[in-house]
Amino acid sequence: RLLGDTVVLPPERLGAGARTVLGEVAVRRDHAGDASQAVALLRPDQLRVASDPAGEATVTQARHGGATTAVTVSANGTGDTVTVTLPRREADALTVGTPVTVTIEGEAVLYPAPHSD
Repeated sequence: RLLGDTVVLPPERLGAGARTVLGEVAVRRDHAGDASQAVALLRPDQLRVASDPAGEATVTQARHGGATTAVTVSANGTGDTVTVTLPRREADALTVGTPVTVTIEGEAVLYPAPHSD
């Protein structure tokens, strides 16, 4: 299955939505059915990262590549990481160790987790 770039997160189902380490997200489609474990798929452009002293994640890496910067953040408490590509002007203030908030725009699609029943 060709999906292109995706962000894959373990969700906790909440009615018509899901809770992930990055926060709550609406679910557009639930292909996981009654599988005991699921994964939530998002597109990288659905994620927004902003410096926030009370943020629930921390920048662990920032790789500059011309007009964009790949910023890797780690969720405080879980260690789960996600990498988001941002325009360089948005990422300049996001240095390693910066506390951040990551917000999700749009909806996720759920699929059965690999090796789930």
